[in-house]
Amino acid sequence: MDKAVDPCFDFHEYACGRYNQREPLDWTFTAFYALQRQIIGYLEDEDADKLGLNSLKKAQKMFKACKQFREMPDTSQ
Repeated sequence: MDKAVDPCFDFHEYACGRYNQREPLDWTFTAFYALQRQIIGYLEDEDADKLGLNSLKKAQKMFKACKQFREMPDTSQ
């Protein structure tokens, strides 16, 4: 886990960012990347909510909030 990374900006790097410092990069990286793409697909799929999975609904809500936050204009300047 790399706590220096904003999970709304790059969740994979936040969750797995320092893994490569401890473990050699191998085929598992490709598998993790493919899994990440699949999970993002579920999170972005409006019809996935019809599966009735409460945990998926909560994850979709959180993912949507992160995306909306990233799209907000920077007003600090």
